[in-house]
Amino acid sequence: VTPYGDVAAVISPMDSDGTLAGRSDLLAHGRVLDTLAGLGPVVPVRFGSVLQDQDAVTSELLEPDHDRFRAMLQELTGRVQFMFATIPSVIQPTPFL
Repeated sequence: VTPYGDVAAVISPMDSDGTLAGRSDLLAHGRVLDTLAGLGPVVPVRFGSVLQDQDAVTSELLEPDHDRFRAMLQELTGRVQFMFATIPSVIQPTPFL
């Protein structure tokens, strides 16, 4: 966790070989967001966002956008996000009688 004032970023290191994240990393990202959302409001950052190091998280993200993040967190307090997707049906629905 990288705090700045009354906001913070939850970060994790990335392999230095530049390997792209896989499905398991994406699922882990989702679990972290779900866990954090259980503790309070969360402003999710796009999966795969990369900054040079922890100092850059503070100087390039948290410090310049502190007021914006704080306002978003206040606006999100008490709300939840649901995501829905539609998929094509390959089975014909059976009408109810």
